[in-house]
Amino acid sequence: MPFSLPLVRPSGPVPRSRTAVCARSTICARRVAAVLGLALALALPAGARAQSDSGLGLIAGEVRLEAQTGGDAGMGSVALGSIWQVGSHHLLQLDLGAAAYDSVRTGRIAGHLSLQTAPGRKYGLFGVYEDVDEAAVQSYLGGVEAMWALAPGLRAEGQLGAGVVQPASTDFLFGAGRLTRAAGAVEFAAGYQIAAIDELDMGLTVHSVDLGVARVRGPLRLGAALRHDRITGSGRGADHRDTALVLSVGWRFGGRAGQGGDQGVGDRLFHTPRPVAPLWRAGVMRF
Repeated sequence: MPFSLPLVRPSGPVPRSRTAVCARSTICARRVAAVLGLALALALPAGARAQSDSGLGLIAGEVRLEAQTGGDAGMGSVALGSIWQVGSHHLLQLDLGAAAYDSVRTGRIAGHLSLQTAPGRKYGLFGVYEDVDEAAVQSYLGGVEAMWALAPGLRAEGQLGAGVVQPASTDFLFGAGRLTRAAGAVEFAAGYQIAAIDELDMGLTVHSVDLGVARVRGPLRLGAALRHDRITGSGRGADHRDTALVLSVGWRFGGRAGQGGDQGVGDRLFHTPRPVAPLWRAGVMRF
């Protein structure tokens, strides 16, 4: 039986102040998305040559659409990520995204600031803010991350951090890891994510595993992944399992579009973690 956080929407009319907060949040997110999208569109013709004399410029980016088939809940999502050079050794990655499930819609914005000490490695800090549409609910998380080129065409990344869901102050710890192998025009990926929630009325561990393959042709990327979510523990909502097929199409610009055979990671995007997404997909967190 799924637990319900103290975030349940009242049955009567929504208070005006809460509606105003949601409206402002939605309008703000749309404006940010429009401004960033325009900036990236203007930067596209310059591609990787967009760097200025000050060392600030667009390196690479990707737009991706995903659709889930099967599983407990239908899902669709869109994401836009970009990497910018900041000075001689620092990189700034900016992400915007939105997802729609059967019972909830969310929007998110993320930032990653990393130091590239060699062509084959970078590490730094990240932060993610996610907002639930039509509800005064937000998720905040942050932590440390690193990416390494283990061999030509093979790279690994890892992330550790903590987060909280407001206004219930439900906090959690999480970790994530991913391996990606490029073999010519085919790319294989395997990822694992774990989150631990330890509250008085629940003790849950959320696991998410995905195995995927993609066909890369120039800037175009067509992918399919099998994802398995599992929620265990002693709290309500435990012992839940869900498996789904996720189809994706992406368009990469700048950098080495469609080329993953060397050992550079500077133009490769970090995977943005979403530790509580399995709870939303399963309908365990209700608003």
